[in-house]
Amino acid sequence: MEEQDKQKLIQAMDHKKEEVLSIFQRILSTDFLDDVNMILFHTEEIYDDGFGYSIHTQEDIDEEAPSYYDEQGNPVYDDIGPGSINFTITLDMKAVSDREEVPHYFRVAKKLFAEWLHDRWKEAGGENSPVEFALTYQEDYPDYYDLRTLEHND
Repeated sequence: MEEQDKQKLIQAMDHKKEEVLSIFQRILSTDFLDDVNMILFHTEEIYDDGFGYSIHTQEDIDEEAPSYYDEQGNPVYDDIGPGSINFTITLDMKAVSDREEVPHYFRVAKKLFAEWLHDRWKEAGGENSPVEFALTYQEDYPDYYDLRTLEHND
C-alpha cells in the first residue's frame, strides 16, 4: 500500500476520533460487573468501504458477559458502542482496487486501525485499565489485539 493511501486511511479514522474517544472514556468510567474481564471491540469489513464495529462486555474472548442486570434480575447484554469507519470519505476505493489486491489492502488497514485504536485507548487513559480491551476482526476470530499493549494474541 502506498504511503499516501495509509495517510488517507488514518485521516478517515480521524473523522471518528472524538466519537471513539467518547466511547472509550465512557467505558473507562463504567463500574462493570465482576464477570466482566474483557471489553471486546469486534470489527468486520464492510464491503470494500471500511470497518463496522460493535463493543461488548466479555468474561473472556469466547464468552459474553452481561453489562448489567435489569430490575427483575435478568442479564442485559448491551452493545456499548456500535459504529463504523468509512474509508471512502478520504480514499477512492475503486482506484485502490484497480492497482492492488483488496485483501492485501485490508490486511494493512487492519494493522493501521489497531494502532490507531491503541493510540485512542491510551489517549482516553486506558493503558492501565484492569479490564483487558481486545480488538478482533470477524475473519480472524478468536485472534485479537490487546489494545492496552497492542500485543497480538492468537
